[in-house]
Amino acid sequence: MHSMTGFGSSQIKINENETLFIEIRSLNSRFLDIKINIPETYSHIEKQIRSSITENILRGKIEVKIGHKRNKLDNDFEKFIKKINNHLNYIKQNIPNTSPPNSSEIINIFYKNKDQLLYENMEINENIINSAIIEAINNLQKDRIREGSHLSKIIKKYVEDISTIIKKIELYIDEDVSKYQEKLSKKIENNINELFPNGLTTISSIEIKERIFKESSVNALKTDISEELDRLRIHLQEILNITHLKNETIIGKKIEYLTQEMGREINTLGSKSTNIKISHYAIDIKLIIEKIREQSQNIE
Repeated sequence: MHSMTGFGSSQIKINENETLFIEIRSLNSRFLDIKINIPETYSHIEKQIRSSITENILRGKIEVKIGHKRNKLDNDFEKFIKKINNHLNYIKQNIPNTSPPNSSEIINIFYKNKDQLLYENMEINENIINSAIIEAINNLQKDRIREGSHLSKIIKKYVEDISTIIKKIELYIDEDVSKYQEKLSKKIENNINELFPNGLTTISSIEIKERIFKESSVNALKTDISEELDRLRIHLQEILNITHLKNETIIGKKIEYLTQEMGREINTLGSKSTNIKISHYAIDIKLIIEKIREQSQNIE
């Protein structure tokens, strides 16, 4: 199981003073969103970078950066000064009255164009760059798997918490149904007594009570929440099964869908039960389901 957040990097050592680095970050997103920030020198490999990412990553906001490090900029500045001097000589020849830039302007121009200077005339084998990109993606995936393992443990703990509450609810099911049946029987009996204070001539009081008991039993079954609890267990087991899969795709969306189904079951359970304790437990389960849903949005 992969988290959608992670970081991966790689480096190419050009020489003792120069290193090219590749960094890839991923954040949460409902879809695959790739943003590539690379020097113009390497714009021709942008398509390959996108292809490599889409082959390995299903969704998330992916940010790719290629940069360059040099231990010293002294030589670059000297090259820049020589280049500026050549340009100034050319300008003087063609536009004699043009004033040359002062020192602060030269320094400002240098730092604004530093990256262009760093990559100028730099030749790196394209296959080496592609290999470094794959290495960075692999490192990103390792980070996402590591974070995904952590999320899996969190979700499993939530599943265990809900399972524990379900066991507590089951202790009250029979009591809930019998209390409702008793309450309904008394209500029907009272209504009959009010309508027929002298009793019914065509049916005995014993038969009346038997029919009341039968009708109240049928209606009491409508308050039985066993089916909702069974379906909740099925959904919980499905979530556990998904978290154990290594090559399954779009796990996060599947878990989110299951939390929606669990939400429907717990809403039905809460509306059917007349037991206050069961109602409180239903609220507790709702809160945990929401936590699972939130975590699913961090999973690929």
